[in-house]
Amino acid sequence: MWTLCESITGYCLQFLIYTGKVENQSGEVQAEHGLTYRVVFDLMEHYFYKGYMVYLDNFYTSYQLFIDLLSHGTGACGTVRSNRFGFPKELQGKKKMKKGEAIFFQTSGVTSVRWFDKRDVYALSTINVKKL
Repeated sequence: MWTLCESITGYCLQFLIYTGKVENQSGEVQAEHGLTYRVVFDLMEHYFYKGYMVYLDNFYTSYQLFIDLLSHGTGACGTVRSNRFGFPKELQGKKKMKKGEAIFFQTSGVTSVRWFDKRDVYALSTINVKKL
């Protein structure tokens, strides 16, 4: 089960039950951007263009999802896997960083971050970025 919850109270706003692959009208499996992309878009569909922001963990976060949410008037922020397609190569690598050090990269309205605490933490955000 997938849920969209309000951040302060934890109140469930929307939920989806996973029922397997989704087929289009011609019977072909829809693969557009992947399962997690589709789940986030389906859960958020009633909240577009209303000034809401969504916070995600690295299971859901992707560069393309954040671009598309931004184009629907919805900000997003979340941790991301450094090898996820679209994450800037400039922030990946073995460069040693000191605790608390951060590197930022911005493109197409998405801010990408590599921050070091005990280990590298990677994140994406479109919050506080003007719509392109």
